[in-house]
Amino acid sequence: MTDEASLANYFGQFGAVQNTHVKRDDQGRSKGFAVVTFVDASDVESVLSSSTEGHYLDGHRIDPKRFNFDAYT
Repeated sequence: MTDEASLANYFGQFGAVQNTHVKRDDQGRSKGFAVVTFVDASDVESVLSSSTEGHYLDGHRIDPKRFNFDAYT
């Protein structure tokens, strides 16, 4: 099961991770997405451009995307 530690470990190869958060429902089950915050926002580009084969974490293919904070403020 993917948790905050495994996210930080995986994404740490692209830059220093400031924070991770797996979104969960009221019963504590993952909603199927998470937020990873890098110390240096430009590290997101490293993630997005790094793999033509896709990213895999804990046996599952993941689809990293840039989070648009402006859409939520």
